[in-house]
Amino acid sequence: MEADVRTRLVENRKLGNLFVIAGQVASGSAFTHDFIRVTGKLHNRWGFVREESAYCGNLLSDEELRIMDLEEIRKRLENRYGNVTSNIGLKAGMRIPFVLVFANLPPDLEILESYTLEIASD
Repeated sequence: MEADVRTRLVENRKLGNLFVIAGQVASGSAFTHDFIRVTGKLHNRWGFVREESAYCGNLLSDEELRIMDLEEIRKRLENRYGNVTSNIGLKAGMRIPFVLVFANLPPDLEILESYTLEIASD
């Protein structure tokens, strides 16, 4: 599997800046996949900073990210079936969206130098 990825900052009214990694996972496998999960790891020049995971198929708009608290965000992203069971039966050539949300980051976001993504299915 491979991912098409974009990053952005969203200002949450309670949590401050959220670092969002969003994109689509594409299946190149001949097998059908269910419950695809993406794990993102943030790194700075000294090493690992933070890790978050989410199931694919759960979308959050910037407006939702601005007003939801962290528990609500995590609950939505932990729905293993995805919105309208979109995270079941991903066949070769199909794509499914994902969103990772990192909260409570260090105030100096410039120290974040890179991130890595891991894609797995249950």
